[in-house]
Amino acid sequence: MQKKVLVCVTAQKNSKRLIDKGREIAVDKRAQLHILNVVIGKNMFTTESETELIQLLFNYASEFGGVVHALCGEDVYEIIKSFIKEEMVTNIVVGAPPREIREKGGSFTDRIGADFPYIDIFVLDRE
Repeated sequence: MQKKVLVCVTAQKNSKRLIDKGREIAVDKRAQLHILNVVIGKNMFTTESETELIQLLFNYASEFGGVVHALCGEDVYEIIKSFIKEEMVTNIVVGAPPREIREKGGSFTDRIGADFPYIDIFVLDRE
C-alpha cells in the first residue's frame, strides 16, 4: 500500500512550515505528499490576499512533488474525513489549535485520532 502524507493548511504564511514537515515525513517514509485546504462555504477564496497566499503555498508544495487539493463545504471536518478515507492517508500534519480549543477538548486532532487510530498525527506548535 502506498503511504500518503496529508498536510492540512489554511491561508496563513506559517502553513509553509507545515508543508516542510510534511515533505520531511514523505521523504522519510517514501510517501506521496498531499496538501489540502478546506474553506467553509461555497466559494473557495473570499479575498484576493487569501487567494494569493493559497496559490503561493500550493506553488511551494508543487515544487517538490506535492499534490495540492482545494475543497469547500459546510463541514470542514467531514470533508477532511472523507478525503482521508478516499485517499487512504497514513500520516497527517496539522498546526496546533488555539489554546482555548485545546483546553475544551474535542479538537480536530482529537477527532481524527478517534476516527483513524492507525494514522500518525504530527501537530506542530503555533509560532
